[in-house]
Amino acid sequence: MQHYILNRTKLLDFIKYLEHQIFSISWTKKDGSERHANVRRKVTKYLSGGKAPASTHSFIAVYLMPRMAGNTFIYESGYRLVNLETVHNIKVNGQTFIITPEPIDLKMDLGSTTETIDDNLISLKA
Repeated sequence: MQHYILNRTKLLDFIKYLEHQIFSISWTKKDGSERHANVRRKVTKYLSGGKAPASTHSFIAVYLMPRMAGNTFIYESGYRLVNLETVHNIKVNGQTFIITPEPIDLKMDLGSTTETIDDNLISLKA
């Protein structure tokens, strides 16, 4: 499994890029507890009124997949708003993306690298 660092400022674009894919996400809930869930975006089957919850630059609407392992109840499913400011990591297609709390250029000096880095992603060697 590969690990990457993803800048928080790119997180919304990254999640939008996933579109209908199922992915695992970890975040801190409003009460301070950790939450891990398998989710999917753009699910409209269970909407009443036909409109998804509003997504903003800080929150994004996702659908919790039922009967998935993790920190969710076995029959819990439904729409949730995830605060993008509290996301820790995302797992999709066997790759883990660790979200940095601040932009990478404030934490790392990428000026001395000899490799080309596309899309602000850096592979971690673990």
